[in-house]
Amino acid sequence: MLQLATGSRLRTVSLTVSSAVTAGETVLALANAEGQGGTPAFATGAVTALDQSITATDEGAGISEQLTGLVQAGVPL
Repeated sequence: MLQLATGSRLRTVSLTVSSAVTAGETVLALANAEGQGGTPAFATGAVTALDQSITATDEGAGISEQLTGLVQAGVPL
């Protein structure tokens, strides 16, 4: 789950060749849960699906954007 303020049309950063990622591969998630501030936390998990799509919506501005080619990971909370 991502929450961005004024994040429309952001470019992605490639940290690895996405075609080399496979389901079951271990990943590390780094986040600031619920935008509470402070030091970001991290957790490890595994890739559960490839080439996923979501619709990201800014409810305040009433703008939606389709994001495609995403990697889904299961990371314990």
